Amino acid sequence: MGLLFAFILQLLIVLFISTVLGVIAGCITALVCNPEKRKRKILVAFLSPYFFLITFGVSGLIGSIAVSMMKNIDIGVGDCWRVPLSDNYLFMAIDEPDVAYIRADDAYGGSLVDGITEIQLTDSLAVGKTTKQSYFTFNIHNAHIRNYVTEEELEEALPELTLDLHDSSQFISERYESVAGGWLMGVGIFALCMACGVVYLLKKLVLR
Repeated sequence: MGLLFAFILQLLIVLFISTVLGVIAGCITALVCNPEKRKRKILVAFLSPYFFLITFGVSGLIGSIAVSMMKNIDIGVGDCWRVPLSDNYLFMAIDEPDVAYIRADDAYGGSLVDGITEIQLTDSLAVGKTTKQSYFTFNIHNAHIRNYVTEEELEEALPELTLDLHDSSQFISERYESVAGGWLMGVGIFALCMACGVVYLLKKLVLR
């Protein structure tokens, strides 16, 4: 439901912005263009923001879905966040990214560690703090979990570890960027090219 609401809200925002930009562009075109094909030019000016923003949005969504499937992350829309800890385990949050959980990456995987407010990822361990103010380590290769009552107890058990916990929401953002940042930039460029191409074709078709 949250995902559907997000899509509808973004569509309404796009339509509103397109209308405002279309009216402005149409008025400016009406004032400055020459009489030849004047009505068609005004029509192109009015429609261009719709075609550009909707094409950009749809292309970006398709690209985001493709990246999501390849990199095992959420598509960036809605109230669910997902990033991989390893090939087999995910770090996820629903509704609020500040409190997350770890689950197996399969259709039947339930929560292995929940209520996570802070986390740190090493080569083999996810180290974190929960809403109960306790600590844990989670082996991202074999799912072995150990719990600790205090930070001191955790540091005694892992003396080689330099503790550097990040808020769950911050970790999701950083992990998202490290896993798929370059791909998402490519999606943005692809969507921009598609949007410009559609507007160019609109102009060619209407003004021919």
